[in-house]
Amino acid sequence: MTDKLTGLLCHDDSKLPWQDKVREAAARYQARSWLAADVCHVHPDTIQADHAHDLDDVHIATVDGVDVIIKTDILRNHFFVARRGNGHPPVIPVEPPPDVEQLQLL
Repeated sequence: MTDKLTGLLCHDDSKLPWQDKVREAAARYQARSWLAADVCHVHPDTIQADHAHDLDDVHIATVDGVDVIIKTDILRNHFFVARRGNGHPPVIPVEPPPDVEQLQLL
C-alpha cells in the first residue's frame, strides 16, 4: 500500500532540462504551501530514462533535496511535487487549561 500524497501537479513541456523543471515545480509548491517539497513523481518519458518503462515507483535522483521517483501513472511532461507524510509540520500538543478546582488552589 502506498501513502497518499497531497501536492501540486505541474505541466512543463519546455526545452529546459528535466532537473530544472523539478526545481521550478518545487518552487511553485513551496510558494503555494509554504512547505518545501521533498518528492517529485515523473513519467519515465519525461526524463528520457532508459528502460524506465520496466520500473515503477523507483527513486532515480535527488535534485536540490527533492527525491525524483519514476511513476508510470503520471502524465508525460507533468511533475507531481509534494511533501511526504501529511504535508504539515508536526503539531505540538498543548497541555489542557487548568480546570476550576485547580484554579481555586492557586
